[in-house]
Amino acid sequence: MVEISHSNLGEAAEYLAGIKNGIGKATSRAINHTTSKAKTQMKRYVSKGYYIKQGDVEKTLDIKKANWNNPF
Repeated sequence: MVEISHSNLGEAAEYLAGIKNGIGKATSRAINHTTSKAKTQMKRYVSKGYYIKQGDVEKTLDIKKANWNNPF
């Protein structure tokens, strides 16, 4: 689970003040990057423990990308 601290939110808002929808865009990109890395690690872990290809594991996953309007 990913948590965002309120103390860092103000600092992030200052850095991204010049970018339209900066907080939403940065958040969605971070979520998508983390999801991608977790997906890769999950496929490797499952394929090592069981006799299954990584591609077969990927077919069972249903991952939707976050965007700045809906960062979930």
